[in-house]
Amino acid sequence: MRTLSLLLTTTALFSFSVCAANEGRAFSMVPEVLPVPDVETLTTLRQQAEKGDASAAFKLALHYLKEPTTGAGEAFFWASKAAVNHAEGAALLGVCYYEGIGTEQDYQKAAESFENARRQGDTRVLNALAHMYAEGEGVQQDSGKAIQLAERAVELGVPNAVQGLARYYLEGKIVPRDPDKAMKILREHLEQHPDDGVACYTLAVILNRETEDTQAVLALLKNADALGVEEAWEALADIYYRGVGVPQDYAKAISYMQKLADKGRPEGLVSLAAMHYQGVGVPKNAEKAKELCRMAIERDSAYAPAYRNLAVLLKENARDEQSRAEVERCFVCAAQLNDIDCTVELAREYSSDAGLIRKRIPEALRWCEAALKEYPESPELNCLFADNLCAMERADRKKAFVHYTLAAGAKYPRAVYRLGRAWEEGWAYEQENRQPANQDKAAQHYLQALELGSAEAAAALARMADLGYTGVEYSPADWVNMLKIGADAGVKGCAAKLAAYYHPKGGQQPDAEISAAWMKIALERDKTPWAMTMRGWELVAEHEEAASPEKLREAALVPDGR
Repeated sequence: MRTLSLLLTTTALFSFSVCAANEGRAFSMVPEVLPVPDVETLTTLRQQAEKGDASAAFKLALHYLKEPTTGAGEAFFWASKAAVNHAEGAALLGVCYYEGIGTEQDYQKAAESFENARRQGDTRVLNALAHMYAEGEGVQQDSGKAIQLAERAVELGVPNAVQGLARYYLEGKIVPRDPDKAMKILREHLEQHPDDGVACYTLAVILNRETEDTQAVLALLKNADALGVEEAWEALADIYYRGVGVPQDYAKAISYMQKLADKGRPEGLVSLAAMHYQGVGVPKNAEKAKELCRMAIERDSAYAPAYRNLAVLLKENARDEQSRAEVERCFVCAAQLNDIDCTVELAREYSSDAGLIRKRIPEALRWCEAALKEYPESPELNCLFADNLCAMERADRKKAFVHYTLAAGAKYPRAVYRLGRAWEEGWAYEQENRQPANQDKAAQHYLQALELGSAEAAAALARMADLGYTGVEYSPADWVNMLKIGADAGVKGCAAKLAAYYHPKGGQQPDAEISAAWMKIALERDKTPWAMTMRGWELVAEHEEAASPEKLREAALVPDGR
């Protein structure tokens, strides 16, 4: 798993779909730009449609499809009327069923509508039908028929069909993977249609994946750029940002990002935000970066990287409840949009007492489970999930033990330590059966965790010695050192025990100054009640100069940097 950081979207060049420039268009029977009918025209169309005019019904369906709030139901209604004897109307009805526009999503009815449109002569539906046969959506999966339909679509010059056919050979899901054939299909198409910018872009993507011909990739992307393919701008921004096959040129990278931003593309806005935040090619300006991320969210409220980047930017200076709430909201929005890094971050934040977001066990469990679907073997996530299962009001220690065991198998220190606690406290399980407390097994796990660097295990071993456990041989000096390891890592109770060990009244090795120094840590950092009962503040006051971190460092009790 990556550490959460600002995401420069253009640095993920060619990680998107091979047909990204065509995404969603394979099924689109809807013109990109539609004339907006005036009220009089709309009334006339409705009158004609009500009299059975399929063409008028189709135009009404198109009009209502552009209405963001109330149009879906009307679009579906009029598409249904048009579909009977209007090829484009039948195709549009298929889109409504496929996408669930104004009706329940129904792949079978979508396929039937597309077949109806095909019978009436609308060849554009061949792309959609090929996809549905390839995936088995609403029809019996049939790889041969999918390829047959895709090839027929290419023969008939259906827009974007060549990209779909090339993708099948590149992915190798329904035919043997054959990148050379995919590239050949695109090259032959471009010989006949050199002005197909999407095909140029798609071939550039495949060349980049399958070859090291950076110059050919660059030439194709520049052609796609000249032909207005916006995805090519994103790729070119990345090429110039990283200097792939060309001299690194931040100014050119920013110019392509700006072109995307001017078109309202959130990728461009978020990438520009990253450049402003980092001060790369432009003056460093965190406020401008936040503004650009907010603009990206306004342009596309379903674009996860915009929320993720805004959360990272806001987190740096989130001091009050309002700003922390905004950070939380942005992380949640990104995670709900399947940003796995934000999902992991929420799992961490909701699990932590020291996080920016208030600790909440139910939310921690929710996001841990979501993150584990992506990273089921992650020792950190398994351990976090188990910690939260134990922290529930009705703890599920049996399930927690399973997840601790998974994490311990990867030698995750805290998980090994927690298995020790399970054996010490009597909630370990073997073959589904709860086992009685076993100090020897607990100590074995603590020793293993200590070797892995667990300060909690050091404190646990010291505690067991306090309670008279003799299964592990160590001297009083070892006991003190283990407490120091725990205190240095912030394990509560360790500093207070050291203060008691050195206490001038009853300590095993009386030293008022050292005791006062540890007491100060116990009181200020750990807020240990035990230290309060020892009248620790009086001891600290008597030895104010000695009770400083500097004095502790001089005594080699605490490493530099406490």
